[in-house]
Amino acid sequence: MEKPILKADPRSDTPRRLRRLGFVPGVLNGSDTSSTDVQFETKALNKVIEQHGNNAKIDLQFGKAKHFAYLKEVQRHPVDGTVIHVSVQMATQDKEVHLHLPIHFHGRDVLEDHHLMLEVHKADVLVAGKVALMPDSIDVDATKLVRGDHIFAKDLPLPKGLRILDNHPDAYAVVHAQREKIEELEATTPAAPVEHAPVAPEAPMEEPVAPGTARKEKKPKE
Repeated sequence: MEKPILKADPRSDTPRRLRRLGFVPGVLNGSDTSSTDVQFETKALNKVIEQHGNNAKIDLQFGKAKHFAYLKEVQRHPVDGTVIHVSVQMATQDKEVHLHLPIHFHGRDVLEDHHLMLEVHKADVLVAGKVALMPDSIDVDATKLVRGDHIFAKDLPLPKGLRILDNHPDAYAVVHAQREKIEELEATTPAAPVEHAPVAPEAPMEEPVAPGTARKEKKPKE
């Protein structure tokens, strides 16, 4: 797959002013320990992230040169989710990296047709390997799953040469019956009759007696 081209320019203003002008501030990390403050056009950066994810591999154009690089960290606004800062790492394609890759589960509509739902417990996975081998995401086919199926780390399809570093023994996703289907079945199932305990008869009320007056005993009827 052809890598997208992303242009970076030296940072020309404060981060707040850059965002108002339609740019995203960022930092460009060299293959050594050097770093450079840069800026990206917001529209171009958002397009790369939407199409290729937060760890997209890119051809970075900086000045007159192009460099192989990848998005290392994308920071978003906590309220509206807009990208407010990005860190880009330049590297050789055989560099060993650790990246959190998103997991995309495909075929949920097929499960829904069978009154099933996929409950996702963890939507990303930490992967190690050469950066050139890193996909944009891990894609899982859910069309053949049945009720009760669990998806563990061993079930995630990884390209050859990559390995999972996650210390996550639990399932990443589980297939359940749809809640709507369960409610439908419960609604059409007649409820079992409720048995009530017999109610004891109430004792007759006694007539009130004035203070200092002895209560008269009632004579039984003959």
